[in-house]
Formats: sequence, structure tokens, C-alpha cells
Amino acid sequence: MKGIVPFSIDDLETFNVNKDGEPEVIYQPLYHYQTYPLAGFTGPLLFFQTNVGAAGILLEDTNMRTAGRMPTPKNAALVGIEVVFRPGNLPMAPGSVTVSNWNDVNAVHGGRMSLSLRIGDKTYLEEAPLGTMPMQWRCDGVAALSDSTTAGAAQRTKIDYAAFCGAPYLLVPMRLIANQEFSVTINSPAAVALPSGVDGKIGVRLAALQYRLAQ
Repeated sequence: MKGIVPFSIDDLETFNVNKDGEPEVIYQPLYHYQTYPLAGFTGPLLFFQTNVGAAGILLEDTNMRTAGRMPTPKNAALVGIEVVFRPGNLPMAPGSVTVSNWNDVNAVHGGRMSLSLRIGDKTYLEEAPLGTMPMQWRCDGVAALSDSTTAGAAQRTKIDYAAFCGAPYLLVPMRLIANQEFSVTINSPAAVALPSGVDGKIGVRLAALQYRLAQ
């Protein structure tokens, strides 16, 4: 059994972050999250058209530094896409046995909505339903419940969590040059309401290799 084989000094230079004036590449997805209204929406939800520092927009909402484009001198190669949806309910709650989170996830990822990726004046991806571009992370674990049978039917607890899962949705690499306009829209011809009656959170993540100047 072999131990860890180290890089040679020459090979290690390939990963040097201190190369003044030379380009470097990092894996850094682009993301944008926003509220999914409980009543649904008609028309498009627009993504990547706002930036950190705009009114009320934080790094937890998006990592875009310039709305709708890569800032100079950055370039990016888009290599994958996923749609993230999180219901607004807690996974575990007392009350009725209705599986609200399951119903919300099924409504969004299986509902009559589509996604479009546009770069410049051309559309490079049209896809539906949203569940074909599943999120690549989810809550996982085990749980057990033991409820009292006294004091009425309202005394019960549910565990209700769901997420669409599947293989990553890969893209033929597409280059975004600095200041190239791009956008993603989620389109809904008719409002797809959330059965839970609670606002959710929806987002788009673009798997990307980002090219920039090293330090």
C-alpha cells in the first residue's frame, strides 16, 4: 500500500497563487437566491441581475459583483446548472399530518415552469420542468417520534422534508467574457402556488470556472 505521493516542486508551481500579472483559474459557482411567493408568480423571475451591496442584497443572496455580467478582467466558463428550492416550513413541526414541504417541492420542481439561460442576444438553454436541474445538496439523517395520545387529535408531530435529487445537469462549457451580459429566467405561464401557504426560497446556481489575475 502506497502512502501519499507529494507533488514535485515543478508540479507544485502549477498551483501557485502568487504569479504576478498571470492568469489563474478557480472553481467558483455563480448563485442568486430570492423569495418564491406563496401565491406563485406569472411571467419571469429574473436571476443574476442584481449585485452584492444593492438595496438589501447580501452575499447570502448572490455573489454577483456586477449585475448581469462578469466584471473586468474576470472571465468564466459555465459548466453546469441547478435550481435550488427550499420550502418555508420547518422540517419538523406539531400539528396536522399534511406533508406541506413535500407538496411545495413537488409543485415547484414538477410544475408547469421552465428555465432559460441567455448570453448576449442568444438563448443557450431552455429546459423544463425545473426538477430536471436538481439541487446537489440536501438535508439528510434519521429521526424518531413518540407522541402522546391524550388531549386530542391536535397532539401530533410530523417530520416533513423533501428535495428533488439527481445527477448534476452539465453544460457544454460556455465562456463569459468580462462585461458580457447574461441572465437566467424562470418562467411561469400560470401561477404555481405553494400548497403550504408559506413563502419559500428559490435560486439558480451556475457551476463555473472563473479566470482572473493571480496576486
